[in-house]
Amino acid sequence: MKRDSTERGALMDELLLGGRRVGAAAVMFHAAASAALGISPTEEKALDLLDRNGAMTHADLVEATNLAPASVTGLIKRLETRGYVRRLPNPSDRRSILIEAVPERMGELAPIFADWGATIGRLSESYSDAELRLIIRYLNEAASAQEQATLRVTDEFGTAQTRTT
Repeated sequence: MKRDSTERGALMDELLLGGRRVGAAAVMFHAAASAALGISPTEEKALDLLDRNGAMTHADLVEATNLAPASVTGLIKRLETRGYVRRLPNPSDRRSILIEAVPERMGELAPIFADWGATIGRLSESYSDAELRLIIRYLNEAASAQEQATLRVTDEFGTAQTRTT
């Protein structure tokens, strides 16, 4: 990467490198967490989606993960076999089912994430409310941009599967 000699350029370089560092640290943390749970990183992130969003249909999980429908079917089966998810009737569509994280099993994940959560809590205390709002805005916008980049990469390089919606 060519470095820009202006102050703004230097800041942008630092920002991009910081983002790469955070991204790599997140991938490594979730790889370690999923290994400790005996599941794959993809399965762990699917549980995160279910924990954040509540019960989802198969189609919702396909769209949220950008995985092929058959891959999501296998992922659900593996998580169900391990007792992390259960299937429920979908009250708004009798033709589909909802996939729900099992709360008792999700509680088992807490010790893995407790130290990390406490560390982030302590770190956040050093920022003003205005600074936290700015950080939150940046993180949300960066996440949206990365989600769009993921779709572009999967579409451009032919790894995107036909999604059901």
